[in-house]
Amino acid sequence: MSQTVPVKTKQQLQEEEWNSVSARAGRKMMRCKVQLGNKQPFFGNLIMHLKVEEKLGLKYKTMATDGRHLFYDPDFVISKTEEEIKWVITLPLEKTEQLIMQNQHNC
Repeated sequence: MSQTVPVKTKQQLQEEEWNSVSARAGRKMMRCKVQLGNKQPFFGNLIMHLKVEEKLGLKYKTMATDGRHLFYDPDFVISKTEEEIKWVITLPLEKTEQLIMQNQHNC
């Protein structure tokens, strides 16, 4: 007797991807980015200049920036509320503003 392995449908695969940690974290980051833009225009303007990017292997497994990107660890993002994520995003933005200005002058 051979056992057949159940084949997943396209919809099941799409649902799994939609519910993956990576996808959920990405959606949460985008919501936080938009909310900052709407509620705190100063920080919203700064974050609009950054490319938000998932990055595994961050030294502190939270978030980081190089002035052009806002890197985040998906597990960290999932473990925090949106309010906490927005607070963490705003912490480095003063430094980011300085880096953006430097990058614009160096281009």
